[in-house]
Amino acid sequence: MDTYKAAFDYVAAEKAIAMRKYRRHQKFKSVLTACAAVSPLIFALSRSLPSASQLSDISRQVHAVFDNQFYVFSLIMALLAAIYAMACQHDEESARSPDVYEEFAVNRVYCRSVVVNGGDNGGACSETEKTPSFPETESKADEESKYAVVPLPSVERHETVTETESRYVPPVPAITIESADAALVEKEKRVMRTHRRKEYENERVERERERRRKEKEDEERQRTEEFNWKRKKFIEDKKQIQKEEKKQEEEDERRRRRTEGGYVRMASFTSAVIH
Repeated sequence: MDTYKAAFDYVAAEKAIAMRKYRRHQKFKSVLTACAAVSPLIFALSRSLPSASQLSDISRQVHAVFDNQFYVFSLIMALLAAIYAMACQHDEESARSPDVYEEFAVNRVYCRSVVVNGGDNGGACSETEKTPSFPETESKADEESKYAVVPLPSVERHETVTETESRYVPPVPAITIESADAALVEKEKRVMRTHRRKEYENERVERERERRRKEKEDEERQRTEEFNWKRKKFIEDKKQIQKEEKKQEEEDERRRRRTEGGYVRMASFTSAVIH
C-alpha cells in the first residue's frame, strides 16, 4: 500500500511540475504576442509627441512606412493570423498530449480488474485493455517492482501466486468491468426515470389545459343557451302582452258600439214619443 501511495504521489508531483512549466511557457508566449501587437500602435502614437520632429532620419523613414494604409492593414491582418495559428496549434497540442494522472488511473483500474477476475496473463493488461503509457513513470515503476517484496497470500484462500513485472496491484477493493456496467445501467435507469417523469408532467399539464379549455367552452355554451332562452321568453311575453292588449281593445270597441247603439235607439224612441 505504501509503494502504491508513493507511486501515486510521484505521478501527481510530475503532473504539477508539468503544469507549472506549461503555464510559464504560455505566459511568455502571451507577453511576446502582446508586445508584437502593441508595437505598431506605439510607433503610430510616437508621431504625435513634441519630440517627433527631433528624431533621426531612420525614425522618420519608419514613420513614413506607417503612412501607407495598405501596409498597416496587411500588418494587422498578419498579426491576427499569427495569433489565431498559435491558438489552433495550442489546442491541437493539448488534444494530442495525454493526461499523465488520468492515464495512470486508467491503467491502474484495468490491471486491477484483470487480476481480480482471474485472468492468467501474468498480472499484465490485455492488448485490448492497454492504454498508452508515459515512458519515464513506466521505467521507474518497472525498476521499483524488481526490488519490491510481494507478500504471499494465505493458504486458506487457495489462490495461485504468479510472478509479475507489471504495474502495481494495490490490495484495495477492485473496480471490475461488471461494476462499471452496473453503474452505467443505473445511470441509464436514472435518465429514463427522469425522462418518464418529464413526460408524465407534460401530459399532466396538457390534461389540465384541456380540462380548463372544456370548462371554458361549457361555460360559454351555458351562457349562450341562457341568453337565447331569456330572449325567447322575452319575445313570447311581449307577444302575449300584445295579444291581451289587442283583445282588450276589441272588447272595449264592442262595449263602445253597444253603448252607442243604445244611445241611438233611445234617441230615436224619444224623438218618436215627442212627435
